[in-house]
Amino acid sequence: MSHPLSENRNRVTDDALDLATILEIAEPLTQKTMERLTRADNWEVPIVIRKALSRYAILIALRLLENTPPGRTGTTAGILALVDTALSAKLLSQVDHDSIKRKLDELRATMEVDGLSFDDLHLFRNSALAHTLIPHTKLSNDIWAHLVFKHFRKIVSLVSEIDKLFDKNGVEPKSTFAQEVADWDKKSADFWSRAIK
Repeated sequence: MSHPLSENRNRVTDDALDLATILEIAEPLTQKTMERLTRADNWEVPIVIRKALSRYAILIALRLLENTPPGRTGTTAGILALVDTALSAKLLSQVDHDSIKRKLDELRATMEVDGLSFDDLHLFRNSALAHTLIPHTKLSNDIWAHLVFKHFRKIVSLVSEIDKLFDKNGVEPKSTFAQEVADWDKKSADFWSRAIK
């Protein structure tokens, strides 16, 4: 596999695995587990954990969804850059490339319908995560962890789909992404089953 494609694929799958890991660990903190934990003496702890993991998930997801031209310091290794590079290297068909781009557009549109706009996520990242700014424009909606996790799971699924296409098209090395995600699903389920009794 060519160097730019290999490096981009590695970074995208690493980010998507980090995102999947965060989702597996943090998602219970938006559900029934959270209700049980907030009744405990140290109820603030799971809230802080959920907040920190949600913020990190936003940073990762925005990297994966980024569609920016190369800048002074390099190119953002995101999903679009990956499929564009694969198309140029003739390792992905135009049909598959267009299908992935369409799915990204659909994901953004679905997020918007649920009140989770891409612009708000960028504003939140720039004003609350990367810097401490008082933004000129307020967020159009609050950013809720359960919405973030719901939509970000679709990003992980899309990266998995792309990775399977690469494997099908003979792109080497074969990926272990799907297995690693499955392993984290199991680890997280085991952790929560022991932690909350």
